[in-house]
Parts: sequence; C-alpha cells; structure tokens
Amino acid sequence: MTPMKAGLRIKIVCIATGVMLFSMGAIIASSSYFFTDEYTTALESRSLAIGKSVKIQLERLLRLTFGIRVEDLIGFDQQCADIVKTYAGIRFAMVVGQTNRVVFHNDAARVGETVSDPVLLGAIGERRETITHHSIDGVAVLSAVIPVYRNADQYAASVVVGFDADVIPGKARRMLLFDLGVGLLFFVVGSVVLLAALSVFVTSPLSRLVRAIEGLRAGSADATRRVAIDSQDEIGQLAAAFNELMAELERTTVSKRHLEQEVAERKRAQAVLDERSLELARSNAELEQMAYVASHDLQEPLRMVTSYMQLIEQRYQHRLDADAHEFIGYAVDGAKRMQALISDLLTFSRAGHAKPFVPIDCAQVLDSVVRDLQLSIAESGAQITCSTMPTVVGDATQLSQVFQNLLANAIKFRGAAPPAIDVRCEATDHAWRFSVSDNGIGIAPEYYERIFVLFQRLHGWRNYPGTGIGLAICKKIIERHGGDISVRSAPGQGSTFTFTIPRAAEHALHID
Repeated sequence: MTPMKAGLRIKIVCIATGVMLFSMGAIIASSSYFFTDEYTTALESRSLAIGKSVKIQLERLLRLTFGIRVEDLIGFDQQCADIVKTYAGIRFAMVVGQTNRVVFHNDAARVGETVSDPVLLGAIGERRETITHHSIDGVAVLSAVIPVYRNADQYAASVVVGFDADVIPGKARRMLLFDLGVGLLFFVVGSVVLLAALSVFVTSPLSRLVRAIEGLRAGSADATRRVAIDSQDEIGQLAAAFNELMAELERTTVSKRHLEQEVAERKRAQAVLDERSLELARSNAELEQMAYVASHDLQEPLRMVTSYMQLIEQRYQHRLDADAHEFIGYAVDGAKRMQALISDLLTFSRAGHAKPFVPIDCAQVLDSVVRDLQLSIAESGAQITCSTMPTVVGDATQLSQVFQNLLANAIKFRGAAPPAIDVRCEATDHAWRFSVSDNGIGIAPEYYERIFVLFQRLHGWRNYPGTGIGLAICKKIIERHGGDISVRSAPGQGSTFTFTIPRAAEHALHID
C-alpha cells in the first residue's frame, strides 16, 4: 500500500512542480524582459526630457540676444553639473557646439575638447532628437542627443545627456532576484498547501479504499463494511462504485459448502446423463442394426412372393377368371409396395452410417440426379432450372438422395400444368442455403412439420404413390450434415423446400 501512496503523491507533486516551475520561469523571463524594456524606455524618456529643458533655455537665450554665440553664454557648466548630481544614473551632461567642440560639460576639464566618437558624431550630425549607444572612456553609455536651433533653420548646438548602459542590466538583475525570491516563497507555500491537499483529498481517501480492497482480496473484509468517502469528485464516485460492489457481493454471496454441494450434484447429474446418453446411443445402434437386418431379410421372401404370383398368372392365365387375375395383380402390387417400403427403410437406417465428408461439386451431383429422373421429366413435361451450384463438404451419395427425393416429389405432386422446378443456392455468413421450388399442389401450413416424420402421408397411395419416408430421409441426411430443412407452401400455390449445408470454411470434416 505504501509504494502506491508514495508513488501517486510523488507523481502529482512532480507534475505540479514542473507546471509551477515552468510558469514561474515564463513569468520571470517575461517580467525581466518587459522590465528591461520599460526601464530603458523610461531612462531614455527622462534623458530626452532633461536635454529638452536645457535646449529650451539655450534657444530662449539665443533668440533674445541676437548674434551671441553659444560659447559666450554663462551658467550652463553649473547646470550640467547639477543635472548629474540631481538625477541618479546620469553619467554626463554637455553641450556640443557647431564645430563639435564641447562648450559646456558637468566636468569642467572636458570643456573645449572635440568630440571624436564617430557614433556620437553621427547622431549629432543627424540634427534630430535621438538615442544612441556608444562608449566614453571604455564605458558603454546611452546618450540622448537634442539639437538646438537659433531659429527655425539655423543650427546652433546639441545637448547631450548620457547615462551608463550598465544601469539597466543591474536593475534587471535586482528585479530578477526579487522575482525569484517571491516566486520561491510562493513555490514553497504552494508545495506545502498542495501536499496537504493531496493528503486530505486524494491519498488518504485512496488509502482507505485500497485497504478495503486488499482486505476483500485477502478474505478478511466484512461484506457489510463500506468505505466512508463523501466527496462528489472522481474518488467519491470510485468509492461509491466500490460500496455498490460490496452491496452486490453481500446480496449474492453464497456459502462455500452450498457451492460444493451444488457442484457435486451437478457432477452426479452429469454422470447420470452421460450414462443415459451411452444407453441411448447403444439402443439407437441396436435399432438401426435391427431395422437394417429386418429390412434386408424381408426382401427375399417378398421377391419370392412376387415371382411366384407372377409365375402363377403367366402359367395359369387361361384357367383363371377375371377376379383371379385382379386378385393376383393386387397381391403383386402390394408386394412391390412392400419392397419399396423396405428399400426406403434400408436407406433411412443407413443415413446415419454413410461415407466420410469430402468436398463435392453440387453441380455434378444435380446433373446426375436430373439424368436419373429423365424418364419422369419427359413423361411429365417438367422444366428444371438451376442457378450456379457451389462446392460443399459432405457425402455425395446422401446429397444426391436429397436432391432426387425433392425433385421427384416436385414432379410427382404436380397440378394440371407441367411442373416448373427451380433449384437455387445462395451463400450466407455460415452456410449454403439451397432451395427447390415448384408450381405443384402445395401443402397446408399445419402439415409443415408432419411431412418430415417417418411414414407420414398427406395423400392416398393410389393418387400419389410413395412410402412416406422420402422427406424423413432428407431430414436425417441434412441434420447429419449439420444443417436444417424446412418448407414454405400454400395449397395450390406450389412449394419451396429449403435446406442448409454449413460452409466449408466454417465446418470441420465429419468422420463417423
């Protein structure tokens, strides 16, 4: 718990410290820049103002005393000296004549010197108020140069007031130190307040929540215990969610003994279910074997009955009357029907024990079925249309049986018009959906399920011959392939039988 708490606090403090230091740095840097700029402007403005006051006095005297030279005026040496004494930061004040010779200076020793600094000479030569950066005696200075005119166009002299350029960096450094001191004070106070706020509003509530979670994980926490955090922020919402979780846990908790009993009961039930499933599988296998054997053994006696009845009819046809011939026909017909029924039963019993699944071309299967039904198609005048057929994974013989049963039914259960049969296939996400549509007599909705049950017939045998097993065989085959089969129909409006085969990409090969 302690590493989490320290880690969270350190992360928040580091982020806050970084933000505060960045903000302080930006504020101090901008403050220093603007202070330097404003202080420089203030010094320049003050120097210009001082120089202008001297200029005004000189111009007034020059205009009052016509023809007098600047050099002949008196009292300005003292005035220059007073300027340097009165205004802090002013290094010198002087008046330069027309010949660039110093006429007045706060330092009397410099009166009469000729200005040699090219930068200052250039500023004087511009004959306008300006601020210039130059050096005097190796010291960097900023000088305000103000021209003096006897009249509007007659230049007389220039007033030059200079101050040390080092004054500005010095002031800026002192301002920077002051800002740093104030910023450090606020940083320390802010850090203390931040740590206290983190402890009260973040780490302490989270610590209580973590202790509750660890207790729950260790199994020592009481499900009725709640974390008391009443804030409306995200931590409060987290605590509320935890309390709701505890309440839900309290409502849904069950004893370990009850769970063990339930698991044991489920295991016993599963064992019973497995045993019954094995018994059912054995019973189904025995029934299928019995049906296969019984059907196979019944074929031979029926063939003998049919053969001998036909032999009697042929050998004694002149000795038998019409009733005898009719009765023999009934017997032969019944025996053939029984043979067909037994044959279909054999097919039905074999539907669960067929070949392994392999990729098969449904187009070839359908072509083969159509060729086998060619006689029925020709007799009924049926028209069969097919869409593109896919390759599926399955048993070719069984799928051929499905197509043959559905097409044969479509031909057999026809109305007055010749059969029109349409076989289509479309792909869905997980299966191929086949449909066989016809224009036959149709089926009422209440018989949709019944027709797929073994031996169920909707019509008399004499009107529509058959055993009533064909659709049951189709259903068993399709279910073995993992699909389903259904019908959509209405009396007099034809029928559409639809069945699905799982697609090869999603269906593993099935091996019995």
